[in-house]
Amino acid sequence: MESSLKPTGNLHNDPSAPGENEYPSGFPQSICDDVPQQKYLCSNCNNVLNEARQTLCGHRYCLACVSWLVSNNNNLVCKMCKEEDPSSESETSILTSDNLFSDAAINKEILELKVHCANQGCSWRSILKDFEEHQGQCEYALIPCNIGCGHMVLRKALACHLEKACPNNMSVCPACCHSLRPIELQTHSCHSLGEEKADKKQRKGKVGKNMFVLKVPPVKSNDVICCIADGCCETLLCCHMLIVKIVLILQSNPLPGTKGKEYCVFSEVGCTFKGTTEKLRVHENSSHVGHLQLLLRAATTTSSDLQASPLTAPAPGKENRAMDEQLPHLRDTLSGLRLHWDMGLLKGEGELETEGGDGRNSSAAHSLRDDDQVTILLDLGRQIDTLQQRVQISENIISVLNREVEKTQLSMKAVERENQSNQEMIYHLEIKVTEQEHRMARKDLVISSMKQCLSAHQEVSYDGTFIWRLSDLSNKMKEAVSSHGNRPNLYSPAFYTARYGFKVCMRLYLNGDGVGKGTHISLFFVIMKGEYDLLLSWPFKHKVTFFLLDQNHREHVIDAFRPDLTSSSFQRPVSDMNVASGCPLFFPLGKLHSPKHAYLKDDTIFIKCVVDTSS
Repeated sequence: MESSLKPTGNLHNDPSAPGENEYPSGFPQSICDDVPQQKYLCSNCNNVLNEARQTLCGHRYCLACVSWLVSNNNNLVCKMCKEEDPSSESETSILTSDNLFSDAAINKEILELKVHCANQGCSWRSILKDFEEHQGQCEYALIPCNIGCGHMVLRKALACHLEKACPNNMSVCPACCHSLRPIELQTHSCHSLGEEKADKKQRKGKVGKNMFVLKVPPVKSNDVICCIADGCCETLLCCHMLIVKIVLILQSNPLPGTKGKEYCVFSEVGCTFKGTTEKLRVHENSSHVGHLQLLLRAATTTSSDLQASPLTAPAPGKENRAMDEQLPHLRDTLSGLRLHWDMGLLKGEGELETEGGDGRNSSAAHSLRDDDQVTILLDLGRQIDTLQQRVQISENIISVLNREVEKTQLSMKAVERENQSNQEMIYHLEIKVTEQEHRMARKDLVISSMKQCLSAHQEVSYDGTFIWRLSDLSNKMKEAVSSHGNRPNLYSPAFYTARYGFKVCMRLYLNGDGVGKGTHISLFFVIMKGEYDLLLSWPFKHKVTFFLLDQNHREHVIDAFRPDLTSSSFQRPVSDMNVASGCPLFFPLGKLHSPKHAYLKDDTIFIKCVVDTSS
């Protein structure tokens, strides 16, 4: 409830401190799902910080709290500093506007706190960022009546309060001028038939004495001007009273007019007569009953339209405006008649003139004085007044609902803007993620290349001697034997004859090559293009010796050769490596699994190459 949002903290030792309702302080701790940490609380009101400001001494205040304190106190010492050390009054402890700055980090944390609505019956839960927006539209919040009666009502019950309980939403009965609530006015009955007759006789006397004077009262808010002076409340719709008084003065004659053809003054309500001024005068004097019936029919149609229209229609005021447009026409027509007949009263109470002079029209005119006609008109007036009051109540309710709809629409627009912003942020983040994935793929390639280089540098030798370890030999033999093998030969890692010498490697055919294919292991020596070839003496002249090591250290297989200086294999390389040259019959395949020797052990063999750089 709204009363639970008032600040709970206060100052005890300050010379001037705000009252409970003088400024909006922090959010109450009671709305938090978990007990808030001390760093989230205001040093003044002890509520959750609202727009936190941090002082030079490191303490935090709500913006409203510290602004009030600074503006109403001079050289005020920080409350928390005074509690921690009463004797300390350093410059950093003085609260001034220059010593404050916005604490954006703590504000961001506070807005993410999980909170709930404190209004009884409301189940809303979210984060503090959305709390104030919810409070502005919570159906369970207490709000003041919008027409100023002083009552606090639930927002969802405001429409019911305006219709049934609001003391300011009063309507005045046009007959007795009593103020009534809308629900009371619907069942209100203030005049008995005898009172109506007495009132009719009293009005007759006034007509005979020419007491009717036109008076237009001032326009008041939500009221309709009445055109009758005597006996009128002058605040509500009272056209039904006008009809009654017109009936009582229909004995007079209209003023003479021009000779041109004119329409009947009752043409607005359906009379189709048109003629010269003289004929029009005769028509108006002889057709009072017909004209009154036209008026009654028009008023009844308006009443039926109002009763058939729902009071809480989603298109506010459409039917009400249609009725309001009809009523001025009716009132203007009746006012015109009253002006004609009032001026006719100056000539006295004469008999009605008719074109035939047979007296039947005069008898019809006098019959308008009967009580039944007056009673019908009074009932009709009450119905119109009741409908008018219902229209007024409906418009008040619709006004409240319109304001709620506007608030909801604004909230929806804010949510849509936030959603659009989030979608754009997600789109940009997806682009960044894609870019990062591409970067990661490139980095993986670089890392893989660097690992290969590192492995090669770790295995490289710079003294002309290299031992090559080949594991998983059985699978490699199957690949070499297979006609569709992807790796019929294997290259050893590169090694050097000296630190800045020749760059060389070995090339191995496990299933043989050339004359040794299928029977022997073929082993060749390859000269590679090196970084220091320009400094070396060519062709390559050094003796090369191959070893298949016996892992039991009994009898190694040894084969050696000297380079053919005319062969292109030992000239300076012009591509990455020269054509291999060496021993196609290096070792028979049948002896590889010899039980006397351990050339193959744990599916691994070791081949050694020695380049004699001294020769």
